Amino acid sequence: MIDMDLLYRVAYDYYENKKLQREIAKELNVSRVQVSKYLSKAEELGIVRIEVVRPQVDSTSLQDLKKRFKDTFALKDVLISPSYGNLKSLQDTLHSMSEEYIFSSFNETPMTVGLGWGSTIYSFVASDFSERRRSWRILPLTGGSTLISTKYFNINHIAHTFAEKLGASAQLVYLPLMVDPSNEELMRESSDYKHISDMWSNLDLIICSVGYSIPRSPLFRQGLIGEEYIERLKREQVVGDILTHYFDEQGEMIDLGVENSMINISVKQIASAKTKLIIAYGKDKIKSILGGMRSGLIDVLVTDAETAESVLRLSKSQKG
Repeated sequence: MIDMDLLYRVAYDYYENKKLQREIAKELNVSRVQVSKYLSKAEELGIVRIEVVRPQVDSTSLQDLKKRFKDTFALKDVLISPSYGNLKSLQDTLHSMSEEYIFSSFNETPMTVGLGWGSTIYSFVASDFSERRRSWRILPLTGGSTLISTKYFNINHIAHTFAEKLGASAQLVYLPLMVDPSNEELMRESSDYKHISDMWSNLDLIICSVGYSIPRSPLFRQGLIGEEYIERLKREQVVGDILTHYFDEQGEMIDLGVENSMINISVKQIASAKTKLIIAYGKDKIKSILGGMRSGLIDVLVTDAETAESVLRLSKSQKG
């Protein structure tokens, strides 16, 4: 039988009286390993409760930065995290802020949520979520390809993982990202495509990021889009993309000429989504975030203070 009083006394001595484990072990005439087990059991039984609190780092300056950002760009909201030196700490905070915004803004009401791909969204859906949304339907916003083997672009896996964690349903997309031009019309007339496209036209929420290094994109590295289009993107000074729709620093959308052969959400469908939440951060994405803001395809931006300041500086320098 577990001696609850013993567990309490050990925990109190360790956490409140700041005694070392070896001191407690000597007093009880047990091993230090046994004291460690007592502490673990005390935590397991709720005798010890450990709370991790997000630091309030200079909240005044963050609020000022948020105001300046919203005054500069037409946004529903911007969520700005402190800029931690540790990447994992930064990602954990951004994920937590995104989760808090999503769950506080959208309740159990049935809704359709579209997901993008890439390492940022992959790491977000890999988080542990505190709430469930069983009436939500989660779906990818592009077709897939067996040529893209990296886990960050396994779009059905990303959507299924998110749905499973929320207790929601997943509507997976079993259509290719790239279609042979000779089959394009037939594909778009299929019932599968019409079903998915109809859902893309009626999204309540989009969660995605912005791409920034076009030549490094698996679409080009794996040959889904020919290398000849890279030169055009360079000539047009493309700085990023949202869901494989490319734009320059002024937010002007750049058509490659291969759009009709791609099975993915259209710019018009993105624009019609009720809320478009973009998680993006880091010096590599400053220009792509700025272009994305100007494109009008971002409603809520989740980023860190250093990135937000850099985007504002770049925007201001161009106006000057």
